[in-house]
Amino acid sequence: MRGYFNDKLLRKYMYNRGHWKSIIELDNNLTVASNDELTAINKVGDENTYTTDVLSTATIDFIKNRDIDKPFLYLVSIPDPHTPVNIREPYASMYNPDDIILPENFYKYNAHWAPNGTVQNDQNNGDETAAKEWMALYFCEVSYIDDNVGRILEALENEHILDDTIVVFTTDHGEYMGEHGLWRKGQLYPEVNHIPFFIRYPKKINANTKISEYVSAVDFLITMTSLAEIDNTSCDVGQDASVLFQDNNHWDGTQYLTSSTFSFSAISKEAIFVGFRQDEYNLMFDMEKDPLNNNLYNAPKYFDIKKKLYEKLLNFETKLNTPTCVVKRYRAIKNFSSNKRATPFCVRSSFLYDKQNSNK
Repeated sequence: MRGYFNDKLLRKYMYNRGHWKSIIELDNNLTVASNDELTAINKVGDENTYTTDVLSTATIDFIKNRDIDKPFLYLVSIPDPHTPVNIREPYASMYNPDDIILPENFYKYNAHWAPNGTVQNDQNNGDETAAKEWMALYFCEVSYIDDNVGRILEALENEHILDDTIVVFTTDHGEYMGEHGLWRKGQLYPEVNHIPFFIRYPKKINANTKISEYVSAVDFLITMTSLAEIDNTSCDVGQDASVLFQDNNHWDGTQYLTSSTFSFSAISKEAIFVGFRQDEYNLMFDMEKDPLNNNLYNAPKYFDIKKKLYEKLLNFETKLNTPTCVVKRYRAIKNFSSNKRATPFCVRSSFLYDKQNSNK
């Protein structure tokens, strides 16, 4: 977690758990740790031990004590907002659950494939009171992060390097708040895939600039090296999204998403998202016209764009030679047409070769 290139200092703010709410110093090696014996997962720290405080203070310490003659790249990864939704005061009382408004599709459960841990039920925020209490604490965690990001920006300003620093705020995934009858993450709905991405760099990006195009995590490296005007020698994947901050740009807004287990593939372009799942629970959303993200996969008027995006995704995945369900189905269908050895499951899985839809 620490941005020093020195073994002892590098270890100072590393710890061996994920979303614990309290971390402590373990030994003389300055290793910070949390475990069941020392700090139970539900124990909430104070301003000196709560995880967000510890990591934000570590970041400020780095800013103040860095080598001022060298540039730096620093990453602070704050575990919150995350379960368990426990937080220290005064933040824990910041929001009244009675003031929380539940999503319009709170009771609209259509994700039949979702695992029990994410489905709304009696043990998982199944009633409105429990849901509002959970959401209020989650928002408390978010506000707490906001305040600590403010502390970090203030430290940069005090060191007179704020405007010389590219500051990025983003996350790894979103969170369901009862939408579609779901909690936590996964399941391909835009609520968890469409995440914030804020950049502050006044030398090249005007304040209050808002970009409507979609970018991907694979675009991050080449975009940052371009903004910093340094050579990118690591890899050549992704697109340089810094062109989106210019008046004239050429940007391919197509984005691809593939499961780490290759159980699904997805594609989005111009606010249309299509996801193809191994279990055949395919999804399609029009994120511009339908903010509730109802599944439009079988809607006749979307067939042409669905077919076009399927072909684009198939071409992309085939070039990468990925073992995704899309490529497997395509190859199985080809084999079926030539030697009749493909399974009926594979034939049913691809709408592209569905004879009932082929002429629509």
